Amino acid sequence: MMLKLHEIDKEAMALNAMIEDWLVQNDGDLTDFPLMDELERLAGDHEAKSLNLGAWVKNLKAEEKALADEVRNLQQRRQTLGNRITGITGYMAEFIEPGVRYKDERVVIGWRKSTAVNVICDPSALPLEYQHHEITAKKTDLKEAIASGKAVDGVELVERQNLQIR
Repeated sequence: MMLKLHEIDKEAMALNAMIEDWLVQNDGDLTDFPLMDELERLAGDHEAKSLNLGAWVKNLKAEEKALADEVRNLQQRRQTLGNRITGITGYMAEFIEPGVRYKDERVVIGWRKSTAVNVICDPSALPLEYQHHEITAKKTDLKEAIASGKAVDGVELVERQNLQIR
């Protein structure tokens, strides 16, 4: 039975502790350590499990990409249909008199009143309570500035290690 990755690490750490004790008791000589084969097996299991998990991630990424492509295709079809609906509805609105109603067993065509706000001035001229304000950091510009030696209070570059599975 193949252990889980965290179980392999736990066993390897226990074996490493035994090796430390063995080295102390045997003047640093690891030659006759009885569990060396077990340590090598665990290392092989760790690699095999890691590769299996990596292959699984790769398959999941392929499936995710296929789904994203399908979503994109469906969104394009939806947008095309929406444009067609808007075009046909606009065409009909040009030639059907407001207030006129048509109806049969398939469809009802009619009008309804609505109220919309039409802002005809520059939105910045409106009182603040009627404006939306969103402030975000320009991370790319900040990264370039700090990398070129500029100091920016409250910002730091953090180096990360990101696991790559290809």
